[in-house]
Amino acid sequence: MFFIGLCSLLSQEQIASFSLLGKEMMVKAEEPDDKGDYWLYIDGYPLGSSSSGGVYLSSKKIEKILIQFKEIRTKYIEWTSTAKENNITDFSKEFSVDLSDFKGYFDYGGWHVDGSISPSASFVVTESEGNISYCVWIYTNAMQSSSNQYIDTEKGFVFPFYSLDELDNFISLFDKDLVDKNFDNKQNIDNLFKD
Repeated sequence: MFFIGLCSLLSQEQIASFSLLGKEMMVKAEEPDDKGDYWLYIDGYPLGSSSSGGVYLSSKKIEKILIQFKEIRTKYIEWTSTAKENNITDFSKEFSVDLSDFKGYFDYGGWHVDGSISPSASFVVTESEGNISYCVWIYTNAMQSSSNQYIDTEKGFVFPFYSLDELDNFISLFDKDLVDKNFDNKQNIDNLFKD
């Protein structure tokens, strides 16, 4: 798992970007193999000293992850409505979803992977200066390098979404068309320069 993750991490290309807390995050993928399988990497907002990192998963697991995100989306709509109807301004509850197919990666003097993270997601309601926010927070636990147990652990990464549009945009990043378009375009350019 470590070798596959690290090799993929080094051979990926950016296919999209999105914003978290005002910071631009990258979505990268490796070129699909002959069977169309690939690894997808999504940067998260760092909670620790790493300048970058996030979560990754095999394309074989995307369909399962999307089912979990659809459940999060449905509950977010339902719970936001309930919170508004009941004037709730301070609340947090974890979603009952399984995000265990995600693996972690982080930069700490070089790239490291952690194949045993346990991401979770929560619905969070907060109030600040009279403004109420209804959020989805997806976060990883602390990460430990799979290749070197002596490297300090990374505190983890968070993916906060403050609206349904932000959550929907994030879910759209798992679309295989983004990967196909990127690598088809690359192949078309390569074909222009024949030996």
